[in-house]
Amino acid sequence: GVVVFSSRHKSYGICVIVRQLDGRLARYAHMSKSVARFGDEVTRGTVIGYVGRTGRATGSHLHFELLDDGEYLDPAEHIWLATELVKTPQELAMEEAEREALAANEKTAAETVGTQQTVE
Repeated sequence: GVVVFSSRHKSYGICVIVRQLDGRLARYAHMSKSVARFGDEVTRGTVIGYVGRTGRATGSHLHFELLDDGEYLDPAEHIWLATELVKTPQELAMEEAEREALAANEKTAAETVGTQQTVE
């Protein structure tokens, strides 16, 4: 996307707004420092600033909003792999082990079916 705002805001403190390729606006606020500048092109993983507590914030955090034509959207429904972002490493490891076990079971079942077809 493209940075369309990078400055201080009364309530949001140090704030960066990115117009994404789909036209939505992503607002990142309460940062301690912004490194993105107006007009910068950014992609997933580009550092645009650092977590802080500027503006009307009571503690350090990153405030994130997603807007579509002025309507606020639930970021959890629109961020790629959002559910993975809130899982612990242990939860992710357990899910991976479950996927591997399921794949192994499916492979064994397919081999069994193939063997039965040969015997008949």
